Amino acid sequence: MGYRSITTVNVSGGKETNPLWTAQVSNAAFKIALEASLAAAGYMGTEGRPLTVTASLIELKQPFAGLDLSVTSQVRYSVEGGGRTLFDETVGATGTASMGDALIATERLKIANEKSIQENIKEFLRRFRERAR
Repeated sequence: MGYRSITTVNVSGGKETNPLWTAQVSNAAFKIALEASLAAAGYMGTEGRPLTVTASLIELKQPFAGLDLSVTSQVRYSVEGGGRTLFDETVGATGTASMGDALIATERLKIANEKSIQENIKEFLRRFRERAR
C-alpha cells in the first residue's frame, strides 16, 4: 500500500519564524522535508491508486532556555485514497541540540526543531510502512 502512489502532500499548523521571537517550523519547510522523505522511501509517484498525505502540526513544544535544547513535535498524519482513510495517527518525536551543535541558543533551537521534525517524519514512515504490510 502506498508504494509510488502518493501524489499530494498537504501540510498545516506551521508558523513562520519571527526574528524577534523563537524559531518555528514553517508549512513550506515541513512540506519540503515530508515530500523529500516520502520520495526517498519510494512513496511519491503515480503508479498506484492516488493517495494524499495530510500532516497537521499540532504542537511544537520548545524550552525557554538551556544548554541542551529539546523540542517535541506532535503531528497528526492521515493518508487517504479512493474515498477511504488508510492511516490516521498522531506521532510525537523529540529532537535535541547541544552546545556542540551551536553556541548561540537561537541556532540550537532551530537545530532542535529540525531534528524533532526529522524524527517525527521517520516515525510516521515507520508506522505507515508497518500498516502497509
